[in-house]
Amino acid sequence: MPPTQVDRQFDPAGDCRGGEPVVGSGFYCIGRRVLSPFFYVTGLELIPVKPAILLVAFGTSADARPIYNQILEQVKEAFPGHVAEIVYSSDYMRQKAQESGDEKAALSVSERLRQFAQMPGFSAAVVQSLHVVSGSEFHKMRRDAAGSGVPHRVGLPLLCSPDDVEAVARILTALQPDVPASEAVLYLGHGTRHPSWAMYFALLHHIRELAGNRHFMAMIEHGRRTPAAMAAQIKAAGYTAVHMVPLTLIAGRHFRVDVSGDGPDSWKSVFEASGLSISFFPKRIGAFHGIGQIFVRHISDALQGLNNR
Repeated sequence: MPPTQVDRQFDPAGDCRGGEPVVGSGFYCIGRRVLSPFFYVTGLELIPVKPAILLVAFGTSADARPIYNQILEQVKEAFPGHVAEIVYSSDYMRQKAQESGDEKAALSVSERLRQFAQMPGFSAAVVQSLHVVSGSEFHKMRRDAAGSGVPHRVGLPLLCSPDDVEAVARILTALQPDVPASEAVLYLGHGTRHPSWAMYFALLHHIRELAGNRHFMAMIEHGRRTPAAMAAQIKAAGYTAVHMVPLTLIAGRHFRVDVSGDGPDSWKSVFEASGLSISFFPKRIGAFHGIGQIFVRHISDALQGLNNR
């Protein structure tokens, strides 16, 4: 039977009214219990609401989470009425969360989807990748979601279409007006063995069309050129200074250790040893509104796919 009353005293953090969420949770107060984020209360009628949105990131330390949270807020603003959460695809990061007692952050994509599926009113979900390219982690995410048996649609990573590549190229070139024309600009992608590595160089092509040939691209992992080889290429092009721009949403371990670290094998150390002067772009690309809007567009496409089932 439908509930006959809404307890306005249910939520100690605020006044809980019929059809209004428990503060900070996305859930609704019905009687003396939280029913589900998937029902909206209108009088005595329970109306199923919109698909859930899971933003799937590789995972990172606490210091970098504000960027993920910023993208989450953009998604919530773009899709009011949808429950939106962040889930990590990295087994290591989920294990660390489990050890620290953060049970929710320890859940995999399939585990969270199954939890949602048990809630009254759930219909489907969008599983939105927060990866840069559709590499190994993206396809691991897809397999995990498919194994849940829960209705869902996958949202594509940052770089998947010509429109994506052009949009990111325009964002990146617009962010660097203060880099002297005499300096090379080196973009550092994470890298992947998956054929999607070619998207990095499609991006470089668009960047060079917009801003010239002083722009270069390399991979932190699985790249064709080592840091020493890349430094030699840039020096051969006549540059003595390099502005590095990591193509990662957040400043994770790769940036802190492999790129900007003081160890002898970091990109910074190898370039400096070759005689090049190094500077870094001060923000990660995930901090920029335009990047979040590309993910918003991909979520919109996925929601449209759910509607067309």
